[in-house]
Amino acid sequence: MKVFLTFIFVLIFSDLFAQKGLITYHNSIKPLFDKHCNQCHFENGYGPFPLENFETVKSHAELINHVLENKRMPPWFADTNYRKFKNQNILSEREYALVQNWIKNGCIEGVESKSSAKVEKPLNERVDTTWCVPMIRPYQIQEISKDLFKRFYVKTDFNRDVYVSRFEFKPGNKNIVHHSEVFIDTIGNDFPNLTFPGSEQVPGRNYEERNISLNKFNYKTGWLPGEIVEEFPKGIYSFIPKGSKMYFLMHYAPTPVEQMDSSVLFIHESKNSQSCRIAKTVDLHGHSHIVNGRFFIPADSVVTLHCKKMIEEDISAFSILVHAHHLAQSVLAYAVTDKNDTIPLLKIPTWNFNWQFIYKFKNFQTIPKNATIHFFVQYDNTKNNIENPHNPPEDVHYSFDADQEMMELFIYYVPYQKGDKNFPLEY
Repeated sequence: MKVFLTFIFVLIFSDLFAQKGLITYHNSIKPLFDKHCNQCHFENGYGPFPLENFETVKSHAELINHVLENKRMPPWFADTNYRKFKNQNILSEREYALVQNWIKNGCIEGVESKSSAKVEKPLNERVDTTWCVPMIRPYQIQEISKDLFKRFYVKTDFNRDVYVSRFEFKPGNKNIVHHSEVFIDTIGNDFPNLTFPGSEQVPGRNYEERNISLNKFNYKTGWLPGEIVEEFPKGIYSFIPKGSKMYFLMHYAPTPVEQMDSSVLFIHESKNSQSCRIAKTVDLHGHSHIVNGRFFIPADSVVTLHCKKMIEEDISAFSILVHAHHLAQSVLAYAVTDKNDTIPLLKIPTWNFNWQFIYKFKNFQTIPKNATIHFFVQYDNTKNNIENPHNPPEDVHYSFDADQEMMELFIYYVPYQKGDKNFPLEY
């Protein structure tokens, strides 16, 4: 009898040990997807389908295997050998093989763990959102063959000063929203009479010639393809003064059919605004900070354009964002101090218009006063560029229009304080 019980005991525990070494959805795949995929792939999220549970993952296993073989997911484009980032989203070779082997072996589900990690979802999925700012009514876009720029005054009730820790702009129709910008006005400008470059009345390529300035308005946030939530480090906030007005500047892409848009902005207000630091930006633009002549990309040419700007105060930078269109090929940004020291900021060897991230630094990157920011973008305006909107290639100028080009760099920072150097950032 003792021998028989010992035999049963060995069988049971042998099976348990075998299960422990088995790759299953719950013990290996779900933790990986929660960390790298489900910020976009949730129900009604930004990804084309959710990947939150076993059933949805298994039903898309063939497609998942295909994009992993081609290293198309998760999307990440900054060179992490040039600089590391807090939000870098990269699978190791072992992790790629883990998922592919799991699919190859039949997508075994396994047993769900009680300690499964919860995925933090964008603000509209959270109950603690304190401000929801929708368009007053859905906007109907008729069939258009050109880019369309529209401004929308949105109803707000900022009855107190608001310290924002996160923004999420959710485009109502991702098929036609090219990008958006959100501005506030604190001095009572006349919103209805604003004229913007690229609107129905003014062709976008007149941007430089008209020298239109938005300095009297305060840019707060926006949306670019690939970006979901604009989040500030702990203790740092974007400030919206009491009584501010707000409007959306929407860029709609051409569409052959009538479509609707109901975009919305979610604002997460911090409850702890004491001793806070207010976020600022250093920005470089191809129309005003260009070094090698004016912004111009001739047809049938590959050119590298260079912008630079001097820093006017000691700063502690926490993130960086670049914007360009379809001719862009690569990006490089760095700072050079007055002692000729180089500070690497961002390198994107292969530009992808569909994924324009805010790259978050792991620690404060201090940049001293009088340092110069250098910003380079290479553009390919030849027939070899499959993203070229013109066939045959045409001369391209600086414009909001998607068939023209842009060159923008934003460094998010707070004024330097003692102790900032290499201070780790938390979100």
